[in-house]
Parts: sequence; C-alpha cells; structure tokens
Amino acid sequence: MARLAPLALLALAVMLACGRAAAPTAAPASPASVATPSPSLSSPARPAPAPSPGAAIQPSPAAPRDAIDEKLLAWSTAWATVQRFRVDIETKDGAGVVYNRSIMRVVRPDRYHLTNLDLETRQPRTQTIVIGTKTWVKLAGSDRWEPFDSQDAFDFGQAWDPTTLLEERSGATGATHSLEQLASETIDGIPCERWSIVSELPLGVTLQYTVWIAETDRLPRQIAYVQPDGLTQLQRYSYDEEFDIQPPG
Repeated sequence: MARLAPLALLALAVMLACGRAAAPTAAPASPASVATPSPSLSSPARPAPAPSPGAAIQPSPAAPRDAIDEKLLAWSTAWATVQRFRVDIETKDGAGVVYNRSIMRVVRPDRYHLTNLDLETRQPRTQTIVIGTKTWVKLAGSDRWEPFDSQDAFDFGQAWDPTTLLEERSGATGATHSLEQLASETIDGIPCERWSIVSELPLGVTLQYTVWIAETDRLPRQIAYVQPDGLTQLQRYSYDEEFDIQPPG
C-alpha cells in the first residue's frame, strides 16, 4: 500500500488495515502507533502534502497511451471531484476470522475521523481525528481526547489513487501495474465494473486487489485487498453521507 503515511496515517505495509483490539485500560498511543489507514496501494513513496484549504483538487496524470490508460484517466478525473467520502472497513486474518471493523470518514484535503469498532457490540473502541498536522485520540470508556502534533498534513484522498496507477504503468518508478477486467457485479444496487489489479513494487513487494467501479460516476464502491500472508481487507465506499470533521470539543 503504497504512499504510506500518517492517515498517523491509511498503514499496514501493503493494505489499509487497523490493529488488533487493545485493552480498554491501555494508555493512549502516540500518533505513530495508532492504527490508521494508509493512502494508496499503488506506490511505496510518501504521499505529497495536502493542498491548502479551499484549493481545487485536480489530477495531473500522464497522457493516456492505451485503453487501460484511458480508463484510469476517467477514474482519476472522477475521483478528483470527491470532497468527502466514507469507507467501511473489515479486516480478516489468514484463517478468515474477522479481527477488525472500522469506519473512516474523510473530508479532503486533510481531515479524517477513524472509528475502530468493538467486534461484539459494534460500539466505538478507539477514535482518531486528524486535521492537518493535529491528531486527537480517544479510547473506549474515556471522555478525553489526547492531542498530538505531526510535522506534515496529507491529502487523505489518496486512499484511492488511480492517478498514481496511470503514472506508474510505464514502470519508470520501478513499479508496474497490471489490470484485468472481470465480470461486472452490482454493489449496493449500483452496477459496477470489476477489475483485478496486481502491483509489483520495488523490493519485491506484490499487491493484489480487486476494485469495483460504478458504471455511472466511475467512483469506487468496493475494494478488496489480499496480503501475501493471507490477511484480507474489504472496503466499502459511499458518498451520500453529510458530515463535517472538526476538532473535538
């Protein structure tokens, strides 16, 4: 999952994932140890700083060379219009057992609220809010948000980054990406194209994932990641929820 950074910040090495449950009495973790999602799976490079508030989010992709590049350009253009989105995340271990469920809400360019859920009660276990270079963490059973500072703000819209896939298909950065269109499927009543993507990254890292792209607006509705050790993660994307992300009061 490349472009690793604080979403502390979207980071397991090769997939958006959240850590196993911590004891409710544990002391708040520092931002570096808070399990949060990592931006895109398409490049091992660090994500670029977020644009200043109010700046237009525009892609700057390379010129398309073939039909797949044209497809990636269309996805990138659609993704550039998104200002806020929600991702429901479920992570399973190699035996197929669910060990984490989370909800991530993002307001671009530099705000997100991640809620890790208790597997039995589905109530919040830990919550993390990031706004620019400020981070706040709250554990279950506590009314206190612990504040932390980081050095940089990041564009959390890189959770899905078709622009990077387009730019790196040539292999110029040492990464290559192969895409194969599969049979279409419907997600939440929305007809979607389904694509298998294999990314070969430097240092021998291989990422495999499947993405479901809505035929109407060309935005992702579901992404399924598979890690070499069998760890899997399913992300469900939605765009119709109205929310804002402000510093905790």
